[in-house]
Amino acid sequence: MSTKEGWVGACDQGSLRIRYYPILISLQLKNIVARFFAFLYIICNIVYTIVHVGSSCMRFLPRSRTYSIIEELKLRSEFGPWAIIFRLIENTPHFLLLSYIGAELTVRFIYDSVYVRYKNKESIWLSSVGQCEESKFSQYYVTKLFQGNVRFYTTMVASDKQDINCDNCINYEHETGLQRQREQSRVKKFFDWFYHWDDGFRFTTMATYIKACTIQRYKRHKQQLYKGIYDDVPSVVNFKANSIKSKSVHFPGFLVAYMAVGFVIFFHLIFFILNFIRFISANIRYCELILALVVPVLIVYLLITISMSSADCFLGIASCIIRLIKTAFLNIFFMGRLDCSLPGRSWEKFDHGFAVYVSYLHMEVAHTNPVMLAFCYSLYDDIIKRRQKDFDDDEDEGETHSTIVQSSTRQMPRMIPMQQLANRPSAAAASSNMNDNDGLDTKSIAQQKAEQQKKKKNAKKLPLTVNVAGEKDDEEEQSTPQRQKIKIKNTTTSSNMSTAYLRIDHSIDSTKTNEMMQKSRKKRARFRWYLAYSMLNNYQLYDMRKNVQSRLVLLRVNRSNSLIEMSVSQQTTVEVEPNTEQRRLR
Repeated sequence: MSTKEGWVGACDQGSLRIRYYPILISLQLKNIVARFFAFLYIICNIVYTIVHVGSSCMRFLPRSRTYSIIEELKLRSEFGPWAIIFRLIENTPHFLLLSYIGAELTVRFIYDSVYVRYKNKESIWLSSVGQCEESKFSQYYVTKLFQGNVRFYTTMVASDKQDINCDNCINYEHETGLQRQREQSRVKKFFDWFYHWDDGFRFTTMATYIKACTIQRYKRHKQQLYKGIYDDVPSVVNFKANSIKSKSVHFPGFLVAYMAVGFVIFFHLIFFILNFIRFISANIRYCELILALVVPVLIVYLLITISMSSADCFLGIASCIIRLIKTAFLNIFFMGRLDCSLPGRSWEKFDHGFAVYVSYLHMEVAHTNPVMLAFCYSLYDDIIKRRQKDFDDDEDEGETHSTIVQSSTRQMPRMIPMQQLANRPSAAAASSNMNDNDGLDTKSIAQQKAEQQKKKKNAKKLPLTVNVAGEKDDEEEQSTPQRQKIKIKNTTTSSNMSTAYLRIDHSIDSTKTNEMMQKSRKKRARFRWYLAYSMLNNYQLYDMRKNVQSRLVLLRVNRSNSLIEMSVSQQTTVEVEPNTEQRRLR
């Protein structure tokens, strides 16, 4: 069967190749009879191709030639009309080329051999039987195709020459402006009715559109990196730490440069394309000669290659050329976009602009991650609280080691009687008494220091104040040294106030304390916002809150239980069946 199928396929390909040679020969002849038979031949060929494709709509299946008629009918009923549609789409290039050949042979027979002769009042049978140039009619046909454009171009040039004369040279700018307004399309006039689009507005619109697209993709990529998704953006593992830092700094300059260069390259591309079209329209005669030589040969070559067994190679070459054109166009079109990388994931490191964009993105994500910022601010607040506590302890120790001065109240000078002067002790006795008093004072100071340290360990120190009413109280305090208390000399002494402990630190300004309080409040508010944002947008917390994992575990357990029950039921049925058969035999 394989050899038979091979012979059948070879015969079909050979007949398909020889089928189009009569058409190529008819292009050389000018006789009406030869053109008529060529016209009938191509129509029959088209009809045969349609019938052949319709009857063999299952040929795309493997081993389709071995199917019988009944099997093919069953397959057609199963596939329905989709098999016919598939075959039509598959043979669309073949039908297009056949339609072009049929149209050209029809025009040659009806128009050139019949209509032109009848219009010139000549006999249609008097045409020469000899050969004619193959490219002559094709040249005429291509000339007809470009005739409308040539007329439009010539009328434009003629109208320009008529408008620009010596009388209107004074108002030349005004006339050219009016002429451009007349040449504008209706769509452009409609847009100009709202706003006049000058070159600056067009450039600004294009730049704004590109920036908006870049910002949208930047936001999406940033959200993906927050969630740990690396589908569109490569991970940090693919880059070095030093390169990420250095490249992220150059991102603004790269963004402006790539956008400007992209506009320049795209402008030059459009300029060259339009100039090429203008060159073709200005040199139509040479283009006609080239097309007249290339088009017929190309059509016959395409028909032969499509019908060959190596048609996939031809289609591969065509797709390769199309891929090259698409890649070049897309690279030029996306030159101003740093967020788009046309090379694959393995070659993204060679795209320097995209590498700069990715580096900047990773740096932004590393410094603006809400979860990371929330925990960092919590640690920072903890450090600040500990630092303030240590500062208060140091301040208390400084107060214990500060100078403690006992202030004596001011007394009014009195008249000392003579008896008291007589009863005074000598100078030596007075000096000994002073030394004894100093010793008692130092002992009382040491005891009070120890008591203060014990009190600070248990509770905070409270300000100690003593109010003195008059001179009698001062004398009583001086007479009772066991009740004396340590006092710090107050800077603002008056006749009605005595000494007191000074608990206010005058080195810290009140404005600074207010600023510190405001900063601490802002930090707390920022921390609470970041914490709320992270709790709402973190997908792991969301899963924990919705209890997704426990639900998945329950589903898996239920599924495994159902599978176990099914297997047990199957085993029981298998065991029961032989018993029933034995009962029947009995």
